Amino acid sequence: MKAYILIQTGNASTHWTSLFLRGITDEAKAKGWETVMAESDGATLPDSHLDASCVLAIGSSFDWTVSVTRMLRSMNKKPILVGCANQNGLIASGYSVADYERATESLLDYYYANGRRRVALFGINNDSPADLLKMKAFLRYDSRFTYNDIFFFRGQTKNVCESLVPLASNYDAVISANDVAALMLMQTLENAGIRVPEDIFVSGFGDITYRKNINSRLTVATLDCVKAGRSAVDIYSKICKDPSLSYITVKMSCEIDVRESTASIPYEQRIAPPASPANDKFDLFADMHLTDIMLAEKILADCDALDIEILRGINAGMRNADVAEMLHASESTVKYRIKRLVNLGSFASRAELLGIMASYLK
Repeated sequence: MKAYILIQTGNASTHWTSLFLRGITDEAKAKGWETVMAESDGATLPDSHLDASCVLAIGSSFDWTVSVTRMLRSMNKKPILVGCANQNGLIASGYSVADYERATESLLDYYYANGRRRVALFGINNDSPADLLKMKAFLRYDSRFTYNDIFFFRGQTKNVCESLVPLASNYDAVISANDVAALMLMQTLENAGIRVPEDIFVSGFGDITYRKNINSRLTVATLDCVKAGRSAVDIYSKICKDPSLSYITVKMSCEIDVRESTASIPYEQRIAPPASPANDKFDLFADMHLTDIMLAEKILADCDALDIEILRGINAGMRNADVAEMLHASESTVKYRIKRLVNLGSFASRAELLGIMASYLK
């Protein structure tokens, strides 16, 4: 058996890709498989991959990931995204990813438990699927957080470091999108006379190699990319053996590794959620019965991007065949997914499902 791998053009030599590939190749070798790797611009499929039924895709750009999943689906090949979670615009058959949202929430829980509630999110690349998840979790965590508290990567880490320095007094903690940017930020802050951790806590996201560096001062949410690569091969194996499987996702939990950049205060897994404002999201559904809201939330939690688009199409009055054509899927896939959601909510009919979900499908 062969494991077909597509890598975003220019990314093959990056640190993150090398870790994902190590996990993939090690697991494939253990299964006695051959690995077939190629780079792609996201719009064309190399000849070496024409016989593939499933493809493992590794890329750091959100635009590339969307493009490559659409290209593979248009050729009736099932994309399995490595290091990239399900988000709007992504419709894949499998995802193997670190739980970036929960990791961001855990870092915020840690800060809040220790009285650090003026938090900045630093070094976010808005074309990175992982960073978009961190940003989503950050803005959701406390309604007082806004885009003004997010310092975006603009081509050079030095520039974003320098942009935070004059505003550092507004914050008592920073979460960096990655460990390298966090280290540069710490040095920039300290050169400006801003002490870490006395004046400001700093944490980031790292990987298993970084975590083993005992000389590091930086508190990180660890990311095991090698494990994500191994899990992606397991997903690949399951989908190849049973093509009727339409969606599998595996999330790697992240651990908080506490170091001197947050005063070495032990991490306790406790939640100190911020007070919710009066106008939280459920006010949008004030005319709905609470049980309907909870049922809709249950359905949404089990939906991927394809499920959402199918529901929107059906809710707009489209026929199954038209929805299938629009989404480059088979009509049987559309029917199967609707039936799965009907069964999930124990609805009497798909009309009842759509009635409950209507407010979410706009």
